[in-house]
Amino acid sequence: VRPDISEKLFEPLFTFEIILALWISVGAAISSSWLRFPDMRGAGWLITMTMTLLAVFVVKSLVRTAVEVPFTSDFQFGHHCQNLSILFGVMPAIIVLFISIHGKTTRPILMSFMNTLSIGGMSYVAMRIVCLQDDMGHLCIYHILPYLFLGFIGAIVGRRIYRW
Repeated sequence: VRPDISEKLFEPLFTFEIILALWISVGAAISSSWLRFPDMRGAGWLITMTMTLLAVFVVKSLVRTAVEVPFTSDFQFGHHCQNLSILFGVMPAIIVLFISIHGKTTRPILMSFMNTLSIGGMSYVAMRIVCLQDDMGHLCIYHILPYLFLGFIGAIVGRRIYRW
């Protein structure tokens, strides 16, 4: 845990970011569990809610990126955040995969996307609590990009994993 977590939790932007990522993750997990049923049993509003929260997160990140002038984070292979991203992402990915396989979805790509949001959201929160870097470049490269890559791979193999 980062040593300045008690100070960071009093910063409104940091707290908003953590709570928003948690809500995205929980909403995506619930949406994914409802996507196991072909008609979602009338819970389509969950996807709309999750996508709205994601849009707020993306806009907040874009504004923050535009405001922070020096985009100084350069990629370093073997950075400690890469290892933590894998650690924080693998276990939730296994759990979500096992839960998702037992259903019969008619929208495998959307289900893969919701699973990625669920895994990425929880892992992003864990990374923000552990990592001391608050630079937007670092957050994009090490905290967000690995889960976007995971989502891309999930969308490719989603039709084979989540099928009738």
